[in-house]
Amino acid sequence: ADRAKQAAVEAVGGGRVVGAERDDGADGAWEVEIARPDGKQVEVHLNRNLEQVGVQGDDDGRNDRDEGAGEED
Repeated sequence: ADRAKQAAVEAVGGGRVVGAERDDGADGAWEVEIARPDGKQVEVHLNRNLEQVGVQGDDDGRNDRDEGAGEED
């Protein structure tokens, strides 16, 4: 999980991880929520090799945390 978080932060050019979880739709992939310095949140999608496959605006509230945030796998 720590490597996925680091890869996601690097993919969007910085920020703070507020949640990370396995992607329900793909084996071994990750969804990582990042709070950007501008206050916006984005969700970074990584494949099993921790390569970015997509980024989307996060519709969750600013202070929401995903289940499992901060857990290591």
